[in-house]
Amino acid sequence: KRGSMHNYGAAVDITIIEENGNELAVGEPTPQFKIVDKKPEELKRLLDNIKVSKQQASNRALLKAAMESAGYFGLSHEWWHFRAFSKEHVRKTYKIIE
Repeated sequence: KRGSMHNYGAAVDITIIEENGNELAVGEPTPQFKIVDKKPEELKRLLDNIKVSKQQASNRALLKAAMESAGYFGLSHEWWHFRAFSKEHVRKTYKIIE
């Protein structure tokens, strides 16, 4: 009903690739069914138990740094999700893209 930031054209879900087009290893996205409607302490426990390799963590950090340097910010529980503005700003300023 209110739409996500994607519905407003203000968020992207992305990964990172090498110059030659090969996708860097970043691990799998957090299973959404596990994080919906969780209390903060439950969510933290779930996220702390997701295992990624040192290389995957490094690649995630590289993606985050690149996106932040371009003015985007992410969500702590979705390493692949970045948006350009706060929800409040988007909902006041833009309309949902149908």
